[in-house]
Amino acid sequence: MGGDSPGYFFLDSIDEAKLREKSFETALRHLEKSLTTRNMLRSKIIVSCRVSDWRFRFDKETFEKFISIEKTKSITRDDNQNLSQIDKNISEPTSTSQTDQLKVNIFSISPLDKNQVKILAEFYGVENYKEFISAIDENDYWHLSERPQDVEWLSSYWKSNNKLGRYAELIENNIDKKLEEVNVNRPRIGEMTKDKLREGVEILATAITLSKKSFISLPDDYKNKTVLLDSINPEEVLFDWTPNDIENLLRRGIFDEATYGRVKFHHRAVIEYLIALWIKRLIDNKCPQHQINNILFGTTFGFEEIKHS
Repeated sequence: MGGDSPGYFFLDSIDEAKLREKSFETALRHLEKSLTTRNMLRSKIIVSCRVSDWRFRFDKETFEKFISIEKTKSITRDDNQNLSQIDKNISEPTSTSQTDQLKVNIFSISPLDKNQVKILAEFYGVENYKEFISAIDENDYWHLSERPQDVEWLSSYWKSNNKLGRYAELIENNIDKKLEEVNVNRPRIGEMTKDKLREGVEILATAITLSKKSFISLPDDYKNKTVLLDSINPEEVLFDWTPNDIENLLRRGIFDEATYGRVKFHHRAVIEYLIALWIKRLIDNKCPQHQINNILFGTTFGFEEIKHS
């Protein structure tokens, strides 16, 4: 700890640490005890986490609490800023005031830009890529092309149809394709009908939204209390499904790779569409309107509002 040069500390994978119950906080306590105030002021502490597991307010406050800088300024990264600029944007101390000298900077990887989408589309075999990009522009589908996997899917659809089509057509195609896929690391168990698969994902999409959780726990972790902090137990909502059927469903490509005993839907747009289908299913099955309203709406201080978002 001697000298005057900056010190760099890397705390990797908060998301994994959270599942080991407060090991992130423990690491911060040890770091705080090891660093004097003088050393803290010349330290660069870099923490990594999956974006889906980062709770912007809570995790930032936790970080500030354990390094004793509760009142520091927070700088949120501009969407167009490149992650490689991280070192340039961490300011050097300029004042003896701890509040002025220490900052918490939050960085995330940007979505693909238009040129990157073009390059990937060419890579995935789209010959008339200019028309492809124009179609994304005209239909405002950029939110569907933020990740390489998204561009791969859109490119495949374009090559088959030579157009992108209506929003519902795109999402329907994506859901159908993903339900046919089985994660190579999680082989399929038995067969299921398309209708049952669709019903299952509609229920799960609605359940995670209404419960304000992001993940679905895998069979081996149904009773893991740490996993269930941000995950639903699918057995509780697919109560008439067999364990094998639930496991079969969770192995489908519509869910991202399993991490720490959980899976999640691969795209927010798919979740929103599946919820709409679930509500339509209730209406088609003659569910009373007031029951649907009770699920979706509530009253706060005399004002009606959407319960969950």
